Amino acid sequence: MKQILATIGAVILLQGCSTVPADHNESVAKNTNDTSLSAAKLSLGQKAARKPYNYVIVDYMDVVDGQEENYLKAEAVWQKIHQVWSEQGRILVWGLAKARENKLGVEFITWKLVHSREDVVGLYNMDEIKKLVSEDDFKTLQELTGSSRSISGSEVLALTDYTLPQEGSAFGELDPGDLSFHWNFMTTTAGREAEYLEVEHLYAQPWSQAKTDLNPRFIGWDLQEVVSAQGKTHPSKIRTVDALRKDRKLSQQEQMAINNQISGLGIWPQNINVGAMRKMERVTFDVIYRTDPSKNGVSKLWEALEGSWTAEQGSGYRTKTITRYNEKLQWFNREGELQGTENKPISVEFVKQTPQFTVYGQNGSKKFSIPFEMKDNMWIEYAGSVNPNWPTFRYKKGTDSPFNQ
Repeated sequence: MKQILATIGAVILLQGCSTVPADHNESVAKNTNDTSLSAAKLSLGQKAARKPYNYVIVDYMDVVDGQEENYLKAEAVWQKIHQVWSEQGRILVWGLAKARENKLGVEFITWKLVHSREDVVGLYNMDEIKKLVSEDDFKTLQELTGSSRSISGSEVLALTDYTLPQEGSAFGELDPGDLSFHWNFMTTTAGREAEYLEVEHLYAQPWSQAKTDLNPRFIGWDLQEVVSAQGKTHPSKIRTVDALRKDRKLSQQEQMAINNQISGLGIWPQNINVGAMRKMERVTFDVIYRTDPSKNGVSKLWEALEGSWTAEQGSGYRTKTITRYNEKLQWFNREGELQGTENKPISVEFVKQTPQFTVYGQNGSKKFSIPFEMKDNMWIEYAGSVNPNWPTFRYKKGTDSPFNQ
């Protein structure tokens, strides 16, 4: 194993993005001769811009015997509340899932996907919650929540690697009733945690990306690391998630053909013994409720931003053309002559309920973040928070020169 890692060289862990080298991803695409593996062709910056979340907050629910029906009634109301919060940009997604029979004693979990851990501070203020639902719904919360379940443990996990979904088949795009997932609890062998994580980034990620691209039942894969935990939780610090769709069935022959195709990519070195690096325990969950990501605050920001915008800059002007995850910036002189063009991977998020976009380098590193607001059909960038010497840009929709108006 040490010889293999030596040939790979030192792995640089880029915060918030994959560590799979770009040339490794390119080799996967070349080996398949399949243009559908578009995710393998993205730069690390383009992948980082598509990161689905930074943290997931998980609560383990112990349901009182005989109270499952009442518990689900209460959670149905909580779904409405979390949907409002997601549309406000306070969270990205909330969900509830029921564990299948397992040896770990897990019953139900709820999860919240967020950009920042600070986003959920003060979230569960009952006086505020009362304003979000009807009187009957609030009564249901009061009467059934505490009496039907207890929270046995809570965790915050950071997303450190992930696959990119096929268009139309993302976890958030499908009906909750069609979704299940394996949550894999990885307990590493003493002294081998770093080595094991390296293997997950270098081999498990591209292997899972190939499964995401080639297997219609496999939706995606996440690598998570526990940041904090309280109460009764699993002691492992590393988790992986395999997301699946239940509405797609494969025959044995179809499954074998897909497995052979993925094996033929040669992603995994033959002499790596992953089992010696960690012990895996798995719990499979069926999703019951999930908020609608297509209606959350981030989706609304993208809808508002997509298109072309123009702002004055010095003696000339600049335009930005926004497509999802990309910013095309062009500079013009006063006469409208093009002076330069640059494309940058970008993400959009909320920080303390303030919209901001982040620009990434092609190596996946964050270059800078800029808060903004949409006001009176204008896009206002408050760049001074990044550099006091930068101006505040006020963009108008369209590409017309501001000197012709």
